[in-house]
Amino acid sequence: MKYLFFAFFSISLLFACIKPNQDNADSATPPTPISSNEGISVTATVIDTMTGRPMLAEKPISALSTAIGDNPIKIVDPVEPVKFTIDPKTPQEERVVRVLTTELWAVWSLIRIKKVPETRMNQGAWFKFNIDGTYEYGYWNEPISTGTWYFDGQAGQINLDSKLKGDDRQWKVQMGHSEEVMVWVGTEKYTTTDISLKLERFHNVPQTRAELGVRE
Repeated sequence: MKYLFFAFFSISLLFACIKPNQDNADSATPPTPISSNEGISVTATVIDTMTGRPMLAEKPISALSTAIGDNPIKIVDPVEPVKFTIDPKTPQEERVVRVLTTELWAVWSLIRIKKVPETRMNQGAWFKFNIDGTYEYGYWNEPISTGTWYFDGQAGQINLDSKLKGDDRQWKVQMGHSEEVMVWVGTEKYTTTDISLKLERFHNVPQTRAELGVRE
């Protein structure tokens, strides 16, 4: 049943990623790299969704973290993460904050348009959010780094400010009724609209694909 859900989830997210750019055929085309930045990001030509015109933007090479991939990189950002006070104002914000800070969240699946290998590569990444506005993240049994976070209830987005250069992210959050599953969709802020991921709640960090519940 889980794999049937995954198939539906994958198709739904693919359309979710493509739909916002259907007004411009070029927007579904991967950006053209112009230069690289320490192997962390590329300066690329993308389509400005407001004007429909090409523009330059920094695009992360790694979907989730520079420390995940064939050539892991860890560079401390000289700018310290901004500390935020977690103070939900609405019932929706209270629910999301409560769910986020309960146990930890592991990536069960990730889709990046036209980059199929990144699906398997990022399975096993995890996030642990703390009510004091800090978070930890890692990959299987290896911690990666820490940072700060906050949830913008009006936009429905979680913002992550990592201690590592290139790992800051913003995700549109969709939460299931069971509160056991979340879907994150990338935003324009970090040029990650081509990335969507499904996370599941876990009590402990999954050590293997079998524990995560995916095929070897």
